Amino acid sequence: MMVGFPGPHCPYDPDERFLGGIEESKIPESAPEVRAHSPKMRQGNVEGNKRPWNGVDYAEFPDSAKHTVRKHYSALVQQIDFEVGAIIDALRKKGLLENTYVVLASDHGDYLGDHNLIGKASFFESAIRVPMVAMGPGIEAGQTQEAMVELRDITATMLSWAGVDQPAWYEHNLCLGRYAW
Repeated sequence: MMVGFPGPHCPYDPDERFLGGIEESKIPESAPEVRAHSPKMRQGNVEGNKRPWNGVDYAEFPDSAKHTVRKHYSALVQQIDFEVGAIIDALRKKGLLENTYVVLASDHGDYLGDHNLIGKASFFESAIRVPMVAMGPGIEAGQTQEAMVELRDITATMLSWAGVDQPAWYEHNLCLGRYAW
């Protein structure tokens, strides 16, 4: 089974139940603008986001607006966490969890005001460093991998979990195990 969530993503519109649970003091500030190469990026970013979301106009992007976007994004993360928890609880109640692998991954991050930008359009850390969480039989809880992993490596990893050999033409590595680089 595969479940895809549309967020956290613009228009950054979490359910109010989750928005109210965000601690304002724990919302991190955005990274400063990198002036050496931001002006053209900033202009393109504004042009690509002309429609305001949740009352935030990115042409004028003060710290208060960045804070709002980060708060809404955090609430969306909590909302997805809640839904993933419901799926895991359902698997547990049906007696399927002990024989199930769960992988939670994202295809990209979001600037959320870092460098005075929104969205994802370059290789700034906030757009490329994304979480991936895996649980299942044989996976030790609490492990952390710092090595770089591609999303395409998930397929090789899941084939390995299923005891299926990776096709010769599929040249990717295991997410949890040996790395080719």
